[in-house]
Amino acid sequence: MSRRSLGVRLALAVLAAALAAAAALALLRRRRTPLREPETPEVVASWPPVPVLGRPTEADLARYDKPPPKPPRLPDLPLPSLPEEPVARRRVQRWAAVVVVLGLLFCAQQWLENSVFPHYDESTTENYEVTWEPSFSCQAPAEPGWEEVFAAACGSD
Repeated sequence: MSRRSLGVRLALAVLAAALAAAAALALLRRRRTPLREPETPEVVASWPPVPVLGRPTEADLARYDKPPPKPPRLPDLPLPSLPEEPVARRRVQRWAAVVVVLGLLFCAQQWLENSVFPHYDESTTENYEVTWEPSFSCQAPAEPGWEEVFAAACGSD
C-alpha cells in the first residue's frame, strides 16, 4: 500500500467522522424542548425625559421626509466592438490568436513537465545525508621529498 493511499484513506475517515458528528448533533438539537411562556419586557422610562436638543418641528420632519436625490443618468454609450477597418480587425484577431496559442503552449508545457518529472514528497529527502571525503589522501607519494609536506598537511609526525 503506498503512502499516498494512506493519506487519502485518512482524509476519508476524518470526513466520515465529521459527517457522523454533524448528524448526531442535528438529531440532538431536533429534540423538542418544553415551551416556555414568553417573557414580557419591562417598560423602562426613557432617559432623559425630554430630548437634549428639543423636539423636532414639522418643518424639520418635512425636510427629512424627502426621498434621496437620484444619481445622474449616464449617457447611452455604444457597446465596444471590433474595428470597422479590415486592417485593424485583422490585427485584433491576430493578437487574440497569439494569446490563445500562448495559453495552450503554457498548458501543454505544464502537462509535459508534470508527466515527465515526478513530484517527490519532501519527507523522502529529510534523512538524506551528505558524506564528504577529502579530495586527496594523506599518503605520501612514492617520490622523494614530499614526506614533510604531507606530514604537515595531514597532522602526522
